[in-house]
Amino acid sequence: MGTNERSEKGDALRVVVAAASRLRAELLGAALDGQPGVACVGVALNGTEADDLVDYERPDVLVAEQSLKRRNGVQLARTIARRGGETATVLLFEAYDSKRMADAYDAGVRGIVTAGSSVADLVSAIRAAVAGEQFVPDRFDSDLERERRRRPELRLTARQTEVLQLVAEGNTTRKIAAQLFISVKTVETHRRHISEKLGIHSVAGLTRYAVREGICSLDD
Repeated sequence: MGTNERSEKGDALRVVVAAASRLRAELLGAALDGQPGVACVGVALNGTEADDLVDYERPDVLVAEQSLKRRNGVQLARTIARRGGETATVLLFEAYDSKRMADAYDAGVRGIVTAGSSVADLVSAIRAAVAGEQFVPDRFDSDLERERRRRPELRLTARQTEVLQLVAEGNTTRKIAAQLFISVKTVETHRRHISEKLGIHSVAGLTRYAVREGICSLDD
């Protein structure tokens, strides 16, 4: 978008888009930029980039794919919520998943759409999020409410989920420590607690669990 076009959208809702591929990120950003009252101010290709961009741009809304590398959409929403500020999060899921969507709302996500939704649905989610409301397609509403009522008492903490995602993505303990700015010993402790909670003690098993639960994707 050119400078003059951007100035004409000075009062628009400012949106950052995060997707797992550059093509999807740019297409989604362009689609939103073409909507009245919405301006895409930047795109990111993984959770770490998205977090940095949100911190820099302070957009009204972050639109992110759940399947982001380095920090998935739910983890990103938790990070943004902990930091405070006015940025709301809307997540895009490839398909309906009541468990992960319930996790998303528990993490502070304001809106959820799926890959089968229209741009109009996404814009509605963005506007609802800015208004402080939660947006979910009507066809999912009752299922999600039932899922949220039966949340398991024993589940991974936000930090343990971050560590599990990085393990499943093939990172060594030392690399995980560097990415999360914690000690190697702390990562080892998290890995031990994760294995104890899940009853899974191999990297292959943890990877299968992470993929099955939507914590990470094996896609490049």
